[in-house]
Amino acid sequence: MRTAILSAVALLFVPAVAQAGDLSGKVFDATALPVAGATVLVGDHQVQTLADGSYSVSGLPAGEQEIAVKLADGAVQTVRAQISDTGTSRRNIFLVSAAAMRGAAQFAHESAPASAPAIELPQLPANEGAVVAWRWRDGDA
Repeated sequence: MRTAILSAVALLFVPAVAQAGDLSGKVFDATALPVAGATVLVGDHQVQTLADGSYSVSGLPAGEQEIAVKLADGAVQTVRAQISDTGTSRRNIFLVSAAAMRGAAQFAHESAPASAPAIELPQLPANEGAVVAWRWRDGDA
């Protein structure tokens, strides 16, 4: 009986560790076509996307994780995903070119009413084909 009580008390002092979860999804380019052969990095896990753009990573800590997608040319885009401690979380990633970002930012700036406060446009890479960080529909993750 005494051993059982001591064991129960000892369990109270064991630190809680987040359970491991899985993440899957697809990587798409700016025209919504799947991206094959991209490297998907989550923490110390690294996988390659398949021909249909799909990826799957297992054994991730539960909670918010940063996902980096690295293309063959070295361009990197990062997004975030919430990893569940049970089941598989899903996160599709849509890559957006610097040219598209520049156009969207310029349109927003030019469309603002004269009374709107001035906005600063982010400095984007000079390479028109570069991929920059972009979060798309994070609420749907």
